[in-house]
Parts: sequence; C-alpha cells; structure tokens
Amino acid sequence: MEYDKVRAFSAQSDRGINDSVGNSVNQIEKVSAGYLMNTTNLGKFPMVLGVRFENTGENNLCYQGQSNASRLGTTPIRVQASYLNPLPSASLRYGITPASGLRLVYGRGLARPNFSDLIPFASTPSGGTARNTISQGNPNLHAEYADNIDLLYESSLAHQGLV
Repeated sequence: MEYDKVRAFSAQSDRGINDSVGNSVNQIEKVSAGYLMNTTNLGKFPMVLGVRFENTGENNLCYQGQSNASRLGTTPIRVQASYLNPLPSASLRYGITPASGLRLVYGRGLARPNFSDLIPFASTPSGGTARNTISQGNPNLHAEYADNIDLLYESSLAHQGLV
C-alpha cells in the first residue's frame, strides 16, 4: 500500500467534520471467554449442555471541539464499559438408526455493535448542502442477542461424510 495514498485518504475523510476530530480516536475492546460443557446419554437421546461466558471490556476515547487545519479538538470524551454475557446452548439427539437421527438444538448468540458506532463523537457536514444531518456515535450501545432453535435431520454416509 502506498503511503501517499493512505495520507490522501485520511486527509479527505477529515473534511466536512467541524466539531469532531475525525481520526483522533483511541478504542480498545477486550473479550475474554470460557466454555463449560457436559455430555450425557439418556438411552437413545444423547444430550450436550453448555454455556459460554464472554466478558467484554471497552475503553473509548475521542476528542471533541472545533477542528480545523491549525487547531485540533481539545475536549476529551472517555467512555468505559464492561459487561458479562452468559450464552447457553443445548443439543438433544434422537437416533433413528445408528447412522441417522433428529437433532434439536438451542443456542444463544450475540452481535456486538460496530466499532465505529461506539466512538463518542458528533459531526455535522460543512458546506452548502440542502440537507443538514448530524452523525453521532453512541458509546452506550449494547450487544444484541438472538435465541436460535433448530430442528435437523442428519445422516452419515459411509466414507463420505454427513448430510
């Protein structure tokens, strides 16, 4: 990648932002995780139970204030957050034959906000646009959760895999 192209892109992306320093951001996200699992057989019903624990820590810093070529924004805005997510899962299988069966699966998942949405900033376009819009980051966004339930039929094909 050419250094001059990167500098030109960076300079262009800062244009039109008059109350935030577009690229003056420090963002750190740390995710620690662990998983507990237990497998048991209830006759023709093998069952797998588990829970994944994810601990997320965020540290966001942005500088706000009038920004131009001679003066950078000077007001620091720091937002820190930490949250623990237990994500349970369970799988119950009924063996129709030794090579096929039905499986009922439950799992909870999460989707974290985009990094760019968490930065504490506010920007308005400069220039003569007919429409005035404001972009604003929200460092207080939380992860979204999804509870998934699946019913599957599976069949093992000798020497070829699983369908």
